[in-house]
Amino acid sequence: MPSSPSSDMPYYDEIRLYAIRLTGDSAWADDLVQETYLRFLQGKVEIQPTAQRAWLYRTARNLFIDQFRRQKRTRKVKSVIKSDILPGLSQQPSSQPHHALEQEESYGEVFDAVDLLPDRQREVILLKFQQGLSYDEISQITGDTKTTIGWLLHEAITKLRKKLNNGEG
Repeated sequence: MPSSPSSDMPYYDEIRLYAIRLTGDSAWADDLVQETYLRFLQGKVEIQPTAQRAWLYRTARNLFIDQFRRQKRTRKVKSVIKSDILPGLSQQPSSQPHHALEQEESYGEVFDAVDLLPDRQREVILLKFQQGLSYDEISQITGDTKTTIGWLLHEAITKLRKKLNNGEG
């Protein structure tokens, strides 16, 4: 996974990971990230340092939506190749191969369940839990109120618990 080429590109790695989850395609994600940072570095708009993270997420999201609509893609956005995401999720990698395999399978089940959520619920789940954003930041990115963000998260978590605990949808 490419890393941030310079300190002029704050949050590069997490914006790229977010773009990969949005698109399900590393090459498309790299294009989105490149366009996002091109706009950021051109500096046509003054962005306060405290608002940069939300601005970058919102720009990547809007570029994705624009490209998705423009290209009239009909395929469902696929899960990220697990090798792009799974290694970064574990804080303490297991020294025993069977534990690592079980852990990877568990992550795969979670990703599959998240992919089945409605688009808005999936997006807030990814922004909150994968990207670690606050309700305020998610609100700035999606344009939804914090109350709506909370409701979407609640509904998504309820569906995920049901799916993962009972094997039902």
